[in-house]
Order: sequence, then C-alpha cells, then structure tokens
Amino acid sequence: MKANRLTQGKCRGGANGGWGAAALATALVLAGCGSSDGEAGVAALAEGLEGGATSTNTAFAVRNATAAAVTVRLALGPQPTGTWLRDVAQFPASWGVSGRGLVGSFNLPAQTTVSFTLPNATGLSGNVIFGGGAGNPGCGRQPGFPNAANFGEFTLGVPANGFNGQETVDVSSVNGTNAYLDIELATTNPWNAGAGHPNVSVVSGGTIGANADRVGVFGWQATNCTASVDPPNPIAGCPAPVDAPSRAELSSQPICTFSALPLAGA
Repeated sequence: MKANRLTQGKCRGGANGGWGAAALATALVLAGCGSSDGEAGVAALAEGLEGGATSTNTAFAVRNATAAAVTVRLALGPQPTGTWLRDVAQFPASWGVSGRGLVGSFNLPAQTTVSFTLPNATGLSGNVIFGGGAGNPGCGRQPGFPNAANFGEFTLGVPANGFNGQETVDVSSVNGTNAYLDIELATTNPWNAGAGHPNVSVVSGGTIGANADRVGVFGWQATNCTASVDPPNPIAGCPAPVDAPSRAELSSQPICTFSALPLAGA
C-alpha cells in the first residue's frame, strides 16, 4: 500500500551513456526530465543501476539532465534484518549529501551524474524526490510543490544482503506529480509486473491525471494500485494537488510495482 504523507511523459537522453562497460547485477534508471507543474527547479533526471550481470554488485546513480541545478532529496527505508545502507552519510562524500540518518539531500548541477556501486551483499531501499521547495511534498498547494511530489521508490540488492525479500521498484504519484519521472532497468534476469508484463525495462510516469494503467506507476490516491485506501491527501491540513483529477488514478490491473521475482513456471 502507498500512503506517503511526507515525502509525464517520457524522457530519455543518454540513459545508457557511460554505463555500457559496467558489470552490474541489476540496473535502475530514475528519470525526471521536466517539471510537470511549471515550477522552476523541480525537474531532474535520475539514472542508475545499469549494466550487465557478471557481478553481484549494484550501482546507483542520479543524473540531472536539465539546464538548471536541482535539489535531490533522499529517504532511506532499510528493513530490520539484513545488511543495508542505513545512513545517508554512507553515500560518497563527492555527492555532497547533507543530513544524517535516513534523510538527506544534495544539490545536483545541470547535466551532471553522480554514481556509486553498493558494497557486496548490501541492500539499498528508499526513495528520491526532486525539488527544494519549503512546503510538504506530500501535500498540494505547498511552496515549491503546488501539485505535491512524485518520487522513485526502490529496494535493491536483496536477497543477497540477507533480507528475505525481492527487488522492487516503482514510480509513486500517490501524493501528486511535480516532475516527469522514468525508471529504466538493465539486467540479465527480466523484471516483470505479472504475467501480462513479463519483461519490463522501462517505466514512465505521466502528468497528474494521466497515471492510471501505467506499468510500475501508482497514480494519485492509488494507494493499492487498483484501489484507494486511506489516501494521503486531501485530508485536514494537507490539500489536494492544484491540478488533481476528479477521481483517483486507479489502474485496472495490479501492475504498479514490478520486480525481479521470476514468474511462476518461468
């Protein structure tokens, strides 16, 4: 279930550039390449986890493909068991991450990529949001977030890190949408969103109001993908996005999360 109270179109642009020689187990690209709500400085492109599968390691990278610097917010969500990155201070010093514990942020200049490879048998779970507004990105009509914020979610490096789970990624627009966001993957084991989508390599979020029935995307208020249960906004003190659709962006099938878990019989 997605109930992220706190925290369109496609864009490409060198998603594979510079990563083709990497030998990595899993590949994820988070790509936000334009502001969907017209707010300056919100748009960014995040790219990561790209390459082959001759190593058990995973790389994580963030790229800003726009013409202006952008603030990138990091929130980690490690599980109680297993070996995880549990502090934003574990990110490379070259990233310039400020903050401590599970939450941090950094400034990413225009046309810049930052990346690192996770240590062996170490997982990474959390999300990224683009934009440095002073308001609560989980609510609409906020300073810097008139349509709240969407973000890329990821759980990577499992079960090799000792956590009995599976790698999953998605784009969450449950709160709203402030940037065009893609996810791309490259791995020898195909990711899937069920039998109807057995080999998913790209996920593309849309503008607010256009996120239903997109593989790997939770639309506005679609906390359970196909149903809206306890949506994060609007509630008291947390308005709906300025451009909120007339009803929840529900998908007709449970296709909002895709994973590396093999399909039955595969």
